[in-house]
Amino acid sequence: MADKTKTLALLFLSMLILSTLSAQNFDFRTLFANAMQTHNEKVGKALFKGQILKGKRNGMGIMAYKNGDYYIGDFCRDKITGFGMFLSDVGRIDKCDGCYVYVGNWKDGKKSGMGRCYDNQGQLIYSGRFSDDAPSEQYPTADVDNSKSFTVSISEKKNCYVGETEGGVLNGYGVFVFNDGNIWITQMKDDSQTGVGLLVYANGEWATVNYKNDELTIISTSEYYRTVDDKRKAITRAAIKGALTEFSHAVNTASTLVRGGTDISSDRQDVAEVDENDVSSVGAGSSSKKRCSECGGTGKCSGSHGCRGTRNCYWCQGDGFTKIVAGEKVKCAKCGGTGSCQYCHATGKCRKCNGTGVL
Repeated sequence: MADKTKTLALLFLSMLILSTLSAQNFDFRTLFANAMQTHNEKVGKALFKGQILKGKRNGMGIMAYKNGDYYIGDFCRDKITGFGMFLSDVGRIDKCDGCYVYVGNWKDGKKSGMGRCYDNQGQLIYSGRFSDDAPSEQYPTADVDNSKSFTVSISEKKNCYVGETEGGVLNGYGVFVFNDGNIWITQMKDDSQTGVGLLVYANGEWATVNYKNDELTIISTSEYYRTVDDKRKAITRAAIKGALTEFSHAVNTASTLVRGGTDISSDRQDVAEVDENDVSSVGAGSSSKKRCSECGGTGKCSGSHGCRGTRNCYWCQGDGFTKIVAGEKVKCAKCGGTGSCQYCHATGKCRKCNGTGVL
C-alpha cells in the first residue's frame, strides 16, 4: 500500500501545473461527481469521504451535502473543526452575504478565527477574523488584497484544481480533483504542494503525506489504521470479558459466603448446645458427620480458586486463554490451555469431602 501511495503521489505531483480552460466554474456538484461516487459513510443526507478513526470523522476529508454544498478540510470527533473550505455555488454561506467560498478556521461546525471569503467570480471580499460563525470585523473588507483569488482550473485531461491563488500562481488552500475519482487535499506555495496533505482514492482508501523540500513522506494510511483499530477492538473485548469474569467470581463468592454464613450461624447454635466432642447431633443429613467446612456442605469445588462445580478453570473460565498479545491469544498458564479446573482436576467436587458435603 505504501509503495502504491508513493507512486500515485508522485504522479499527482507531475500534474500540478494545469492549463486553465475554465477560469471560473462553480458547478461543484459536477466537479466532485466522480470523487463522490463512493463514500466512507452517510451522515444524515450528506456523504463523507476521508479519514475515519475510532469510528468517528477524525482528520481530513470531504463532505458532500444534498443541496450541492461541499466542505473540504479538517474534522474532529465528527465535527468540522480545524482548517478547511466551504463551497456553495449559490452563495449559501451563513452570515456572509455574497460569499460563495469560505477558506479558514472552524470550531464545532462554525467559522471561528481567521478566514477569507470569495464571491462568485473568485474575488476576495473579506479577510479577517470570525466569531460565532460571523465576521467580527468590517464586512466586506474595505481595502481587499486583489492579488488573492479563488479559482477552478481544469486541464485538458479534465483534472482540476479547486482552491486559492495569489499573484497568478497556486498559493493557499486547495484540492486537486482527478478524473479517475482520486482527490488530493493540500496547501500550495508557488505552484508546489507543501506540508501535510491527504490523498483520498476513488475507492475510499486514504494516505496522509508530507511534502517538504521536494521530498514526499507517507505518514499514515487507512490500511494501517484499520489494523490498529482491529487490535484496539480486540483488546477492548478481552478487557470487557475479563471484567465480566471477575464480576461473576465476585457474585459467586458473595453468594457462597451468604449461604455459608447462614450455615455457620446454625452450626454455632448447635455447638453451643452440645459437647464439641459429641458429633452425634451436629451437622445435617447424618447424625454422625459434620458439615464440610471447605465447601459449606455444598459438595462443590471451592477454595480461593475453585470452580464452584463448573469444572472450568478459575483463571480463564474454561476458555483456555487469558490474554491477547499482538492480536494473538495466549494460553492460560494455570490450566495449560485445557480450560479445565486444576484445583479439583475437573471433577467439580470438593477436594476435602469428595463431593459429599459432610466429613
